[in-house]
Amino acid sequence: MDKFQELLSIMKVDYFQTNYYDELLKRFEDNDQSINFFEYNELYHFYLTFNLNGTTLADTMYNIYPFQNKRDIATMVLRICPINLRALRILDTSETPYSKFKSLCEAIEGSATGSAEDPYIVNSIVDQLELINFKFPDFIITNQTENNITRIVCIELFNSDSNSVKVYFDNSRFSA
Repeated sequence: MDKFQELLSIMKVDYFQTNYYDELLKRFEDNDQSINFFEYNELYHFYLTFNLNGTTLADTMYNIYPFQNKRDIATMVLRICPINLRALRILDTSETPYSKFKSLCEAIEGSATGSAEDPYIVNSIVDQLELINFKFPDFIITNQTENNITRIVCIELFNSDSNSVKVYFDNSRFSA
């Protein structure tokens, strides 16, 4: 059983019969600082279930408007897709004591190890890159391979000190 299925199996709420997720998303948008690690995990990992079209459109907007101010695009993206790591990072400021971007990245990190046996589950390829840049800011991507059957991606990273790291992602939720 993968981490996502494990998370589903321990849930006490029937998300599709209540407005739980909508209420949690509203708390997130209202900067509710009482949101805990488990709720951040739910916010991130269930977002595709509730808003696949918004996620796809949001990631596309950066390509549609390449010369537009990135902060303006990020603001527009968050209206469509409030759980968008790229937009949250762009709008995050060092003065903000409460970082939605950091909290969501930590929730993704905490839900898996990023190993071949326990890959990170993300909502998009863009989120893969955002998590890599968050977790390994001094590394660059040197290679990427994907198992076409399992949709597990291995991304190899390298830094200036000749250190290398392999990080694994499960792309089965969003790739065909």
